[in-house]
Amino acid sequence: MKPTIYISPWKVTLVLALLTAGLIAATIVGLLMGGRLLIFNVDGERNISAWFSSTILLAASALLAIIALAMKAENNRYTFHWGLLSLIFLYLSLDETSVIHEKLNDLGRILPDYKFLHFAWVLPATIMLIILAAIYFKFVVDLPSQTRLLFIVAGCFFVGGALGVEILTGYYLEFSQRKDLIYSIFTVFEEGFEMIGVVIFIHALIMHLEAHVKYVQLGFGRQVLEKTAP
Repeated sequence: MKPTIYISPWKVTLVLALLTAGLIAATIVGLLMGGRLLIFNVDGERNISAWFSSTILLAASALLAIIALAMKAENNRYTFHWGLLSLIFLYLSLDETSVIHEKLNDLGRILPDYKFLHFAWVLPATIMLIILAAIYFKFVVDLPSQTRLLFIVAGCFFVGGALGVEILTGYYLEFSQRKDLIYSIFTVFEEGFEMIGVVIFIHALIMHLEAHVKYVQLGFGRQVLEKTAP
């Protein structure tokens, strides 16, 4: 008998939501304790929160890859879009632990002194987001209604945190010139929105798989095709 693993979208979402809430709560408690519990701080690097964020982004990438392979088998016209999304989330997972985007902050030396560009990487990120929005507009429109709604909600949370709150945080730093409690509150909202967005996105992907793919077979070893005699 072959083992079967059933992945429930609601159970997965509940677990991820509780972990997200726990990390946010631990961050807030740490702030109230004077900046302690840094290992859980959602704005930290090389800690449990950074690992969790990277892991859920990687999970989203894997789910997108599964959908892309399923769409390829059906010769679906949006196979490329699913595959590209998988690569994008793979990069985001890598960036979460290696903070590649912060290397772009050196652009601030050559850009005009706009207060909202304290974190200069938001400019190329915004341009890339506009390009992706143009590429994926028809893709999103043609998604099943439930998947489309969840994708939009997830995107609003993730982009709202990654770009929206980040811009507000940079604007605040331009005037305060210090990372105080208000700055920390901004970062909690930023990272919290990003995590919530990814959790909703994972829920949407599993729901989509459940409704439109249903089963995925995973084999190990070399497959031997036996030729039947005529």
